[in-house]
Amino acid sequence: MASSKLMEASIRKIRLVNPTRPSVFEAYIQTEHGGIVARTEDSQSFSIYYLLEGKEFYCGRRFTRKEIAQWLKGKLPHPDERRQIYDELGDIPAIAVNPQSWVWYFVSNRGEERLKTELKPTISDLQKLAGLALQINPSNFYPLGDPYEIWVCDKDTELPLFLTVTGNSLEEIDRQTFSPLWRFNFVDCTASNEVALRELQKLINSRVNASDNFRTIKWTHRIFKRNLDDSVIEYSQDELKPIAEYPPNWLPTGLMAEPFETVRKHLENNQYQ
Repeated sequence: MASSKLMEASIRKIRLVNPTRPSVFEAYIQTEHGGIVARTEDSQSFSIYYLLEGKEFYCGRRFTRKEIAQWLKGKLPHPDERRQIYDELGDIPAIAVNPQSWVWYFVSNRGEERLKTELKPTISDLQKLAGLALQINPSNFYPLGDPYEIWVCDKDTELPLFLTVTGNSLEEIDRQTFSPLWRFNFVDCTASNEVALRELQKLINSRVNASDNFRTIKWTHRIFKRNLDDSVIEYSQDELKPIAEYPPNWLPTGLMAEPFETVRKHLENNQYQ
């Protein structure tokens, strides 16, 4: 969910595309070279990313609301004040006062790329970000920060069947990789619901795969932008140019087209009972 260039400062909502689909709230600040965001689900714990040319560079750890508030004073806690200064990736660099000493990294199928020092955000950038991030209230309305969507389609009608990824920009959508098949999370669900979810998963995927060879997958997907009034613009996959427009409510508002969305919600509402 990266961005090339957005408004200088904004708060918006982004979506995590998975069966439970939580919302994440994001404070964005434009910097000299790119953008820096603070993302949170509850306004108590924040992940910080630096956005540059469609890539998201991560600094290695989350920050508490107390730490974010301390940024307004231009400082971070001393490492001795922190219980954890390392994680599964090793030492966490984001404990120094100056974010330009942090290791900001982007991981892709090509390996790990590190942000150059001259492009890194400054203490002043973090102070501005902190002031905006502390204003986030999950109960408020915020516009979508990831209005671009990729939908996997029904093999016969080529109409949108389920949402697979969202993005902040066409540039980011063009970089996205995704599975053309739907997968539910079966961890901790009841035995009866697991059977029903697996049957639904099989049914959905049977509507996707048009291949006659069971070892291969042949599918259709389409790229859309959802506008504030819920009208939709479709983009070509090769040149990423607008090719069609659709009225409000044309694109499903949930994760799936009906009747699958209603069945999914019913099963997941009873998944852990």
